[in-house]
Amino acid sequence: MASQESPVRKPSWAEGIFFKAGLPLSERLLERVLYQGAENIKAINERLGQGGSVLLVSDHPGTLETIYTAGLVPQLTNRKRTGVIVKEAFVNGEMGIIGKTAINILEKHNAEPIAVKTPKYEDNEDVRHDFNMLPVRKCIEILKTDGGLLLTFASGTRSKTMIEAEEGLNFFSPFASMVVPLTTVTEKGRRPTIMVHEPIPGKTGVKWCIGQFGKELGRQVFNDLIMTIIATGQPNEKIRGFYQEFCRQLEDSQINGGLQNESENPRIQKVIMAYKAWRNGEFN
Repeated sequence: MASQESPVRKPSWAEGIFFKAGLPLSERLLERVLYQGAENIKAINERLGQGGSVLLVSDHPGTLETIYTAGLVPQLTNRKRTGVIVKEAFVNGEMGIIGKTAINILEKHNAEPIAVKTPKYEDNEDVRHDFNMLPVRKCIEILKTDGGLLLTFASGTRSKTMIEAEEGLNFFSPFASMVVPLTTVTEKGRRPTIMVHEPIPGKTGVKWCIGQFGKELGRQVFNDLIMTIIATGQPNEKIRGFYQEFCRQLEDSQINGGLQNESENPRIQKVIMAYKAWRNGEFN
């Protein structure tokens, strides 16, 4: 039996006042954010200028991090069709003013919020499947255009420490020409920062990993590679969570030169192999 839908929460009078000034306030919030990786943003825009589109995987809870990351969208000036995956609560009012402000930022800049049901908020698999069929189809259409880019910070910064990549990254990466890892840093006392990493080939990268390790394991290796890159942008090693050791091995290998597979963990060894292949141009 399907679970009951959560009632739509009506905004308080205070939220109503905030909402009327939402965009000006959000713009002031975004002025505080430092977007690092100017050379990567430039390279992304050059690709998008050839007709590319963008899918941003948004998996933050109802916090300011969502607004900070949504603020990257206006900087991608050459994008064509743009979609942003958000949990349903962002569009049905459950997220309150944070959700409405984030959605307003996206819509103001011609980015389509694509609402999905997630296991955390809907445990009935059949209900999720039926609801998500159309959103998933939209996402694939966006990515399958020439030069389609998948920007992801899913699972990388949504909790106090990083957790393993979820199925969404695994599912959408093979449709994307490029996957762009994003690291969101909002530690106390630091200026909010969005680190835009170098784009990684999606379709061909996943294909290389599958060719080396098989379909299921190969996709996991690609996921781990993306999440390790995201984790390296976290200045606090504890926040790297599950990927802390992945980062240590990768960074040690880079310092020592040659990217040797020094770890005894086969999963980490495979990630280092994939990283080396990417850097050697084998993903292309």
